[in-house]
Amino acid sequence: MLKRIVAVLLCAVFISALMPIANITDTAFASDYNFDERIMYGGVAVDVGTDVIYNENGALYRKNSDGEVEKIAEVDGKYLNYYKNKLFFVNGNKIMSCSPDGSRMVTVCEFKTEIKCLYVGDFGMMYLKNDTVFVNENGVEKTVLTRDGIEGFFPEQSGEIRWIKKNPNYIYVENNGDEGFVDGNDEYLQYRSVPNSEMDCDVLALYGTELAEETITPDYFGPYVKVGETTLPLEEHMPGTYFSKNGQACTCHNIPGTYCIESVGSCNCMRYYPTGIKATCEVDLLGAQCFAFARMIFWKCFGFIDHTMNSGLYYNVGTLKSGGVTANTVKELLMKAAPGAHVRLAAGHSVSILSMDEDFIVIYHGNAGGDGVQSAPCIVSTRRYTWAQFATAAVRGIQYVNMPYNYPDSEIILTKKETGFYRLAESLNLRAEANTETESLAVINKGTVIEVTEIDGYWGKTEYNGKIGWVFLQYTAFFSRKEIAPSGDVFYIDGSGYLKAKSWKMTFDSFSEHFNKQNLKVKSASGKDLMTSGYIGTGSVVTIEVNGNTIDKATVCLAGDVNCNGSLDVGDYIMIKRSCMKTYNLNPVQTVAADVYGNDGIDSLDYLMVRRYFFTPNVELFSSF
Repeated sequence: MLKRIVAVLLCAVFISALMPIANITDTAFASDYNFDERIMYGGVAVDVGTDVIYNENGALYRKNSDGEVEKIAEVDGKYLNYYKNKLFFVNGNKIMSCSPDGSRMVTVCEFKTEIKCLYVGDFGMMYLKNDTVFVNENGVEKTVLTRDGIEGFFPEQSGEIRWIKKNPNYIYVENNGDEGFVDGNDEYLQYRSVPNSEMDCDVLALYGTELAEETITPDYFGPYVKVGETTLPLEEHMPGTYFSKNGQACTCHNIPGTYCIESVGSCNCMRYYPTGIKATCEVDLLGAQCFAFARMIFWKCFGFIDHTMNSGLYYNVGTLKSGGVTANTVKELLMKAAPGAHVRLAAGHSVSILSMDEDFIVIYHGNAGGDGVQSAPCIVSTRRYTWAQFATAAVRGIQYVNMPYNYPDSEIILTKKETGFYRLAESLNLRAEANTETESLAVINKGTVIEVTEIDGYWGKTEYNGKIGWVFLQYTAFFSRKEIAPSGDVFYIDGSGYLKAKSWKMTFDSFSEHFNKQNLKVKSASGKDLMTSGYIGTGSVVTIEVNGNTIDKATVCLAGDVNCNGSLDVGDYIMIKRSCMKTYNLNPVQTVAADVYGNDGIDSLDYLMVRRYFFTPNVELFSSF
């Protein structure tokens, strides 16, 4: 089986290196528009500013930020796109468009068969018809990819196509029974394909970062939240620790054919908390891994687990179907919950809510990485997301958000503050000194983002409208640190200011987990937004922006990734070899990426090392990078 996977991976790598010239017209669409992955799962909702336009019962509705709903069109519109101030959507065998208020409804084109999965950009339109993906520009239709059983697709920024088909082993379990034991498989299988390639060269798309051999426990500055008598994060389960029977990672997590939840009695995963033994435990969590961790947090906060045996004690705040998860809809749903709530993502992951504000949600979870903690079996972490980032993480839907009927009081605990940027949750006085007894120099309006340059207890020193004073930080939310600084062991910044790493195929979600409390934006070398799709590649520019101003920026440089597509492939090997032969000139950032041997020059040692990696894929080959 392992040989088969390696063969498939190498086949895809070699084809992707050989095909760009032949398919450049067909793959150009990927860089023309920042696509939204929710369309692959139905696309029944889309954000339009602070409003949401969505499909319900065969009609289009628009909901504003105050919750007011207006029907805008009596049409069954799916696979919603918002592009250049117009809505585009599929209605059966038609592609239609209208204004955001429902007016100016027109049929863009009509076919003899049903259309699925519409993407609209400068290139024209891309859609799924029968088992084939087409791109249509000015009425000229070209084939992109044909696959049996394809249910939906997503055009990657790299030019590849990610597509899904039904998983024959999927079992749907209604809400809150013993689902921890049976829902480990996903509803869809995902594949990544090169346009116009053969199916034998498809790669099963597995997402997430590579597992760390060693995890660095980060300094934790909060937030801390008190729910009743329980303080989160728990002292015994701080970020970087392991939720397992012996406080170490489970060694059978990644063994092919092993399913830890089914074999929880014979593996290291925790079910019987906290002893790991049924006879001596305080609670049977009836699950394992991230699911058991979320149930344990629920039990700590509320005194019982969210299982059908306790169905009269808790309720589900709501659900979001796949295709309906946007930044606005997920924020609206989760703001109805509170710290300690168990959020079950349809992708098969459970998280607990730690804190929320207008900009961010902070989650607390097991069996996954987060701010400063790299993903590893049984690892515990917190993770701060913007609402748009969390919508991307939850794109396949939210099955439930469990809350107790009798919710205890909760509050954010004042913790050690740090310099950086804060958004005011209320209008606050700018005091002459760090206490409430001194003169108010000005009133700073709610929603303003201020820069705090000095800390005195819970007070922060800032400048506002030319006046320097102090603000009480209890009524603010931390927005971002001032500088781009890696918080894990994957990235480092070299003496020239390059943000370097020996890691590839990182989405924005997996990339940003290595930058604790930094509100990052990332664009590709060509200026395309990478926040919702595409790989972070060499030449990508990372910025921290506050109030429209760039506060700090860095350029990404990945080992060997000289073609800047975020992956290490044969194309990189060819470019490095040609550079050594003086037949191709690399730009400065490509030159840094090519020097994988670390001898401050491009020579045969570099391209031979990249070639060796294809046969022995070990990142330690690039230890000198």
